[in-house]
Amino acid sequence: MKSDIPFVFQDSWIANEVINSINPSRTYTSPLVRKDFKSTTLKISSILRICRFLKTTQSNNITAILADSTHKILAYFPFKPTIVEFENQHCKRITYGTTNNLIDVSRANLLFVNGSELQQDYDLTGSWDFDFVVLEVLEFNIFQSDQITFTLGVENSFKFVYDEPIYQRVCKRREPRNLLDLMEV
Repeated sequence: MKSDIPFVFQDSWIANEVINSINPSRTYTSPLVRKDFKSTTLKISSILRICRFLKTTQSNNITAILADSTHKILAYFPFKPTIVEFENQHCKRITYGTTNNLIDVSRANLLFVNGSELQQDYDLTGSWDFDFVVLEVLEFNIFQSDQITFTLGVENSFKFVYDEPIYQRVCKRREPRNLLDLMEV
């Protein structure tokens, strides 16, 4: 995907990597989609921009929206180890002056979240025909601390990974099997 916005340090990678990580004929027993999620196609680091922090969860994780040069994804920073390590290392809150910074994600997981988590942790309500994955950022470093801000029109041109038709096909919600159906021969 070609970006109309010139980025020096960023490339478009998050949508393809997320979609390629999900098995379309999946039956996951845990929400973990991919452990140690990172770009496999790029020779460079996995650079993302912190677009916005959303809220602090009941377990003190911080939810956010991250973006590469073309797509946004929902993410969260776990209290331990991510937030604790960042705040101890930098002697400041993770949310202080880091919005619109570029970060180098060195370790992350990709997880499915359910509807109640979307509503409670991300303030998203609605009905979707597909499942949502979020990026769990375990380790990161500030790559560029200059706050790169865009006009609202440019910011809105970034699509969410979830808006891609191929993502919606791959993550189409499956009907739960009725236990009575299992008994029928």
